[in-house]
Amino acid sequence: MQNKVTLGAVFFRHDGFIQAAKSGDDFNNISLKPGESAHYTFKLTAPNMKGSYETIFSIRTQPFEGSKNSRIIDLEVE
Repeated sequence: MQNKVTLGAVFFRHDGFIQAAKSGDDFNNISLKPGESAHYTFKLTAPNMKGSYETIFSIRTQPFEGSKNSRIIDLEVE
């Protein structure tokens, strides 16, 4: 049995507010042969609250919590 894998995005704000989003189940259908690459479209919805956020992407495999898999991306929601 294979463990489920998800791609997630987490928005952090300076006051401690955190909002997370995750990929669809189709993320688990990506299959590559050696040397191949693929594109994946991640539908990202901005947080409901205005403000400045730091956003990171993370790949999570059960049962592990995941880690930071991208640089920090600054996001301003107006």
